[in-house]
Amino acid sequence: MLVDKGNKTELERVVGEESTVKGNFKYYNADKMKRDAYDLAITKGNTVINDQNATQDQVNAALRAITEAKAALNGAATDKEALREASTTDAERTKTTNAKYYNETDQAKKQAYDNAVSAAAGVLFK
Repeated sequence: MLVDKGNKTELERVVGEESTVKGNFKYYNADKMKRDAYDLAITKGNTVINDQNATQDQVNAALRAITEAKAALNGAATDKEALREASTTDAERTKTTNAKYYNETDQAKKQAYDNAVSAAAGVLFK
């Protein structure tokens, strides 16, 4: 019996977006169950892509599952305002007005503070 093989172009495209989706706050800040549902849909999509005998119905079902799982991702943007304040204005104020900082004789402690402020800046501009 001959089986009509499905056109996988669109499915391959949405599976190919996986790293972009996972790099977005809607994914990484989403509920774990919603991330897991997306991951499972991608896994199943890859299975269909690799199945040489996959029918159009199977392709469509995998595509629909990925599309729906992606749409359900509910992560909110990360609020970095407090970190921004702590690592810029507050950090400079600490260095110039906080006796614990500018009177500190242990350079390792000062360096640890400075490193933490630098690491915060790295998060902000990521």
